[in-house]
Amino acid sequence: MIDLETLPLRIGSYERKDLNSRMFKNTSRNGYGCSINPTENLATFGMWIPCGATILREKVTTNEEVIELLKKTGDIISYKRKIEQKS
Repeated sequence: MIDLETLPLRIGSYERKDLNSRMFKNTSRNGYGCSINPTENLATFGMWIPCGATILREKVTTNEEVIELLKKTGDIISYKRKIEQKS
């Protein structure tokens, strides 16, 4: 079960403004971030500059999985390319 209030405010290159926020902004890429949806157990990575687009969706069920995912996806574009090359 994902508990937003116990997740850290900063994980890898992602940070959020308060303990109730679902949105983690990427500090190394302006306009990129990840939204955590605890009811659907889903992490959605996307961008909003210059336009809105979903880059990747991953299932997560625990806080530990969220932390691990955000740490390994510091640069979401490179991570997505790596996943596509494996397929």
